[in-house]
Amino acid sequence: MYTIKTITLKNDGVERKRRIITFTDKAMAIIAEFLMTDAPIGNGVVLTQFEAVLFGNEKIATFSGNRCHVTIRGATSIVTDTFTHVDRKVQYESYTIDTKQLYNLTKNWLENKL
Repeated sequence: MYTIKTITLKNDGVERKRRIITFTDKAMAIIAEFLMTDAPIGNGVVLTQFEAVLFGNEKIATFSGNRCHVTIRGATSIVTDTFTHVDRKVQYESYTIDTKQLYNLTKNWLENKL
């Protein structure tokens, strides 16, 4: 389903390690961008929005990060690329995914369990 590797970024003698996730299904590239770029925002505040929907407190929730916009519904969620209007950036197609699956991927990614 996916592969994860750690890369080392170097700049002016400073090294940082970063995890990279790649899904075998290329259509899920926007999900990888969401996990790596936006899910960590606010220490994973998006998990609270998933939980509000999954536990029935909200019918719909939305989250916008630096790269993605997520519409969370009970059954499915849609992750869309906010860079679709930028000509020089790589653009990804929207992807609809089971909400529980995206929640679990996000939670496990943030907890370094993937």
